[in-house]
Amino acid sequence: MRSLLILFLLAICLAPELLMAQSETLADQTTSSETEAAHELQAEPAAGGSEREGRGTISSAQEDQERKLRKQKLEIGLILTSAIVMAGVFLVVLTLLYGRRTKRQLAAGRGPSAPRDDLWYLKKSQESSSANGADAEPEGDSE
Repeated sequence: MRSLLILFLLAICLAPELLMAQSETLADQTTSSETEAAHELQAEPAAGGSEREGRGTISSAQEDQERKLRKQKLEIGLILTSAIVMAGVFLVVLTLLYGRRTKRQLAAGRGPSAPRDDLWYLKKSQESSSANGADAEPEGDSE
């Protein structure tokens, strides 16, 4: 059970690093695709295309990039949401298991115990009686 807990905590600790690495690669892909789209746009008007056709390719290339970026953000959001849900389920299961274990231990009991003294607060402590020595008289009526 503890190994599962350690594994889960390790996964939670590493998840943000993996997502950051994925977002960095996405940023690199976006930057490279933007430069490719810019090179394509520069090449098309030189080939004799009109400005409207060039603008149309810009918007379609940008729309494609935006769609990919939205899709990637959605995937990352779903991954994070599922990780949070999994963590919640894991914590609920962990609580149930430890609650069952605690209930079982309490039901088993600890064996017989010493009888409880209801007047414990009236007794002298052993430290004060040893400090006073054997000369100390017990409290109460001594006639």
